[in-house]
Amino acid sequence: MKKETKETGNSKFIRSWKSNNDPGSGDYTFKMEVEGYPEIVVWHKDTKICRSGEWNGKRFSGTPEMKGVRIMNFSFVENSEDIYYTYNMLNSSAYTRLVINSSGILQRYIWVENAKYWNQFWFYPSDQCDNYGACGPYGVCDANNAPNCKCMTGFGPKDKQAWELRDGSGGCIRTSTLDCGSDGFLPLKNVRLPEGSRAVIDQNMNLSQCREICKNNCSCAAYANMDITRGGSGCAYWAVDLMDIRQYADAEGGQDLYIRVSASDLVAAQSPTTENSKNDSSNDSQIVKIVASTIAGVCAVLIILLILFYLKRRKIKRLKRSKTGITDTQERSEAFLLNDKVILPSKRDYHGETNMDELELPLLDFATLAKATNNFSEENKLGQGGFGSVYKSLSSSQNMDRLRYVAGNFLYNAKIGTDWDTRPCLKIKMWKAMFTLIEQLV
Repeated sequence: MKKETKETGNSKFIRSWKSNNDPGSGDYTFKMEVEGYPEIVVWHKDTKICRSGEWNGKRFSGTPEMKGVRIMNFSFVENSEDIYYTYNMLNSSAYTRLVINSSGILQRYIWVENAKYWNQFWFYPSDQCDNYGACGPYGVCDANNAPNCKCMTGFGPKDKQAWELRDGSGGCIRTSTLDCGSDGFLPLKNVRLPEGSRAVIDQNMNLSQCREICKNNCSCAAYANMDITRGGSGCAYWAVDLMDIRQYADAEGGQDLYIRVSASDLVAAQSPTTENSKNDSSNDSQIVKIVASTIAGVCAVLIILLILFYLKRRKIKRLKRSKTGITDTQERSEAFLLNDKVILPSKRDYHGETNMDELELPLLDFATLAKATNNFSEENKLGQGGFGSVYKSLSSSQNMDRLRYVAGNFLYNAKIGTDWDTRPCLKIKMWKAMFTLIEQLV
């Protein structure tokens, strides 16, 4: 199948249906490209849609789906008469079929006998990097990277604005001037080889001889082995723009391609401090994004922990307050002035403030303070300072001979003559210094 007869030029290929329901001839074909370095191409009329990559002795370099398949055997034959690719099932009871649907998707199906249906084994193209020329000349498409397109060492984006918008179809251009005599080669590993219709091939050369041929030809941009089995053999080199290269992970396959670079790029790439940045111009931005995301995540966790800590402390304070059995503002004030061993909430309990200087300063409502000082009687007045008058407070029952506390009436923006009806519960701030002074007086 997919056979090209050299003498007559007759070609056998697969054509799609016109539609899913119309078996007439469609616009998509799957056939052998025999010019240069042979490979199989999916066409939409006269436009290349995707390609298999060149045969490397094991599989097509751009079809990792063929790697590790144990139920069938693939082979590629090229002789003086024919060029063709074929496969056969290793299990005679198993069946497979290869079709191209009306949308141009190549599909391989395997018959599942127990379930009695055709199971899709793989399909192609399967992602953006399978599309022909996705990253343009000298661009490398990597579906495992974001963005997918990158430039090879010694190259930069041709259209930087489009590149930043993730349109890599314009490809890359050289950033360093070549000097044929001093140029070198850098390996690009695990790739689908460039489009091969204009490649030059020689099955009798080894890789070292291929390198010399390419180096002596100042127009040669890259070279590679034709066959990667048995240590490698054959030579393919490109004296044209390198188009439609794809990067694969180690486990996926591909093969090594050797790219011509200037002497300066060769030295920079071999330097440990610059190799990564020269090989992929987008690495720095990716690292910055990762670091920024990590910092943002840590900050979010810290904020959540702080909120939980705050809520926990608030809950503990509420429990402590509830244990005193005092819930009403006036009851708390009277308990503070008239009773013994009362835990009184501070201003922070009312307003959620966390100023440590205010932890021991109680809040008293006006009615309780008036009662404790006999309506601010002159007989209970001890003196007057910058913050207002100072009174002594006596218990109202059994402990008349015992002085409990002294309250100063520092009022917020008010004096003793304030209209109490409009301020039913005035907040009086107690100062430690006053407590100390009054205790000495009494």
